Amino acid sequence: MKNKKKTEEELVRTLIETMFLIAGHPNISYDDVLKEGDGWWSRYTMSEKQRDDWFKWGSDYLKKELKLSTVNAHRKMQWIDLMWGLRVVKPQQELEE
Repeated sequence: MKNKKKTEEELVRTLIETMFLIAGHPNISYDDVLKEGDGWWSRYTMSEKQRDDWFKWGSDYLKKELKLSTVNAHRKMQWIDLMWGLRVVKPQQELEE
């Protein structure tokens, strides 16, 4: 029987691809950002609400997949956001860019 536990790369892939969907960049995939190399996270943006939506979705996803407590899922999501989260822009910044 195959082990159903997801690898860390599979979890990160799902989190990043969902982040792009929520942020309104549906044509960007995990494989695309691997090809782009360093700095890809600063080339794309999301609003604070999109970030909050992704953060909540990701925390729930990690809680379910890794069987984490709410606090630990939130903490892990903070690290993921720090390492791979898109740049958050406020509405005025969006108009200027």
